[in-house]
Amino acid sequence: MRRSASGLSSTVPPGVSTRSTCRPARPGTTANNADSSIRALQTAVRARPAPRFSRLLACRREGTFCPRFGATARKAFAMAKKTTTVIGMGMMGKKLAALLLQAGHAVSVWNRSPAAAAKVVGQGATLHQDVARAIAASEVVVVCVKDYEVANAIFSSPGVEAALKGRTVVHLTTGSPKEALDMDAWVRGHGALYLDGAIQAAPEQMGAPTTPVLVSGAQQAYDSALAVLQVFGGGIAYLGERASLASAMDFATLSYVYGATLGFFHGARIAETEGLNVAHYGSIIHQIAPSFGEFLQHEGQVIHSGDFAITQSPLRISIDATRRIAQHARDSGIHAAVPELAETLFRQAEEAGYADEEAAAVVKVMRG
Repeated sequence: MRRSASGLSSTVPPGVSTRSTCRPARPGTTANNADSSIRALQTAVRARPAPRFSRLLACRREGTFCPRFGATARKAFAMAKKTTTVIGMGMMGKKLAALLLQAGHAVSVWNRSPAAAAKVVGQGATLHQDVARAIAASEVVVVCVKDYEVANAIFSSPGVEAALKGRTVVHLTTGSPKEALDMDAWVRGHGALYLDGAIQAAPEQMGAPTTPVLVSGAQQAYDSALAVLQVFGGGIAYLGERASLASAMDFATLSYVYGATLGFFHGARIAETEGLNVAHYGSIIHQIAPSFGEFLQHEGQVIHSGDFAITQSPLRISIDATRRIAQHARDSGIHAAVPELAETLFRQAEEAGYADEEAAAVVKVMRG
């Protein structure tokens, strides 16, 4: 589930400051500078005994200062660090920046309200007053803001179009498939690669081996951003080259989440009405959720195959069950919208002649 952001606007954010002392990087210079710095490091190291070089490597891994080694070597290590910019310092943006810092990235940040970046700046991030300079500072630019309207306003700021050239934009902002396609075309039109993404976790769940992140866009953009994405979570799902695919899958998974959530809330009303402990009801749902997930995985395979022969659950059972649940709601005076929707769809499936097929056959009614 996305926890970041969604809209499109051409407005420019007011009062963008240009006080930053950082110069925008010229396209193509970052890799050259890093290469020359690494060569300088190699030259410096050749004159030193191996144990001292090992200590320098240890300092680099630990992020500690190594006063016994020359400025050239320390500068080379700094230049060789991966550079990433994070635009947007909401809860998720701050978490992403913190994870990158922990992973050894040199992180630049920008936010409309600079005070929101104070924590990550204290952890070592560089705050830019000018969003164009923040974008120019890194090869990979992660955008995590409220919605596409906000993102588009940021990209309309002075100097941003020029700064984008040669960059890879990873857009982790909530939006629709159409908005993703429009943003993809705009970013690519300004000489940058574009990867659209959807984070399906809360900020405190980021950085875990199983944290799910959906992404889509050009293969080259995915390859360029993979090292950054792997910092955010181990459950990276690359869905394909069409930029809209991540948003579409996000909508699909959210449809399940909201459908199940509304069903859960209707069940809570049944429990309340009958004098049952709602907390106990929640515990029972927690226990059955894994097995129900396996059932839905099977139904997805049925739909994908197009073979609706009965394998686990005849649709006829759901016709009767949803009818009884809807009638109970009406008889008990409970809000009946949720079960009545299910009752209607399964009744239509029965009328279409799908009663003796797998439950997943109801999707044929939903196709229209």
